[in-house]
Formats: sequence, C-alpha cells, structure tokens
Amino acid sequence: MTDKDVLNERQRTKRPPFELQRVHLHPGDFSDVDTTHARHDHLGCLPSFSRAVIHIQNDELAFARAPGAEQAPTLEQADVAALEAAALENRARRWDGDGGLVPGISLHRVGGHTPGLQVVRVNTRQGWAELASDSAHFDENRTSSNPFPIFENEDEVVAAYERCEELAANNQLVLAGHDPHTRVRARWRGLEDVLVPAE
Repeated sequence: MTDKDVLNERQRTKRPPFELQRVHLHPGDFSDVDTTHARHDHLGCLPSFSRAVIHIQNDELAFARAPGAEQAPTLEQADVAALEAAALENRARRWDGDGGLVPGISLHRVGGHTPGLQVVRVNTRQGWAELASDSAHFDENRTSSNPFPIFENEDEVVAAYERCEELAANNQLVLAGHDPHTRVRARWRGLEDVLVPAE
C-alpha cells in the first residue's frame, strides 16, 4: 500500500477503510505501507494499519520531527505521533535512498517537495510504472518543468521529474500524485490494479 490516506477536501475527513472496502480489502490485510512523505494528505490513518511495517526515508522522518514542525500547516501532529508509535513498536523501516521493497516494487528518494519524498516503481503488465506522488502533483508540472508552488528545494523538484521519467518504461507510466487524469490514464493502460479509486 502506498499513501493510504484518502482526504475528502470538503469535509476534511480521512476514509481509507471505506475506500479499501470498495475493492474488497481491509487495512489489516497489508504487511507493508509506503509513506511517500509526511504531509497531511499522505501520512494519515496509520492507526488503521496497525499490523503493517511503515516505510519512510530518514530525511522525511527528520523533517517531521524538526523543531517547529508542529506549527506547519501541512503537517498534522496526530499523524506524526502515529508514525512515532509505529517506530516504538519496531514497525517503521527507515530508508536512506533507493532500495527494493519486494520483487517488482522499489522505493526511490527524490526529495524536492519535502526533504525525503520517495517515489515508488512498480513492475506492471505494461512495463515499469512510477507512482510519482507529490514529486509531480500534476502532469503539467512535470512536462513543463513548472513546479507546484509548495516545495522545500526547487532544484530537487525539477531533478525528480527527470528521475521519474528515467524509472518508468515511458512517460505515460509516470503517474502524477494529484492529477485527475492519472486514474483515467491508468485505467486506459490496464493499470487499474495499481491504483485504488478515491472519488
């Protein structure tokens, strides 16, 4: 599972158990959860995944723990506390850079949007796909090299666009994190099994 948080922006409620039920899954079914980064719309709902190992970059964990982080509008301390609880239970695996998670799935640190943002490479029937998360909020950000205006390091954002394109079999398999066309393109390319619908 990658970025298990599903945020209803109008109601500000997080609903992964409901969304997973739509595809006949339950949070307890997952042994591993990849958290691409610690912002509120990606990190949340960790308590629902109480049996899973949480995968996060060391740089990102340091970012969430930094003095003053509790004041950041894009970090929710309840989410960070849940991450800390997972660490105390020996359920947090901290990464330094790239590595294979399981055969056919690997994690790659790109930074930019946040210091330790990681993207996920998945081997699919169509070739290697890249779950770009917020390294590319929208396809247009990547294709025009015009970063979404929330970032920690602009140079790393631009470098992340190139890195995602290198990791994917082709540019159509770079799946932007917030682009509504991502799900449409995934369905068209037969990648429905890579994405859980979140409407």
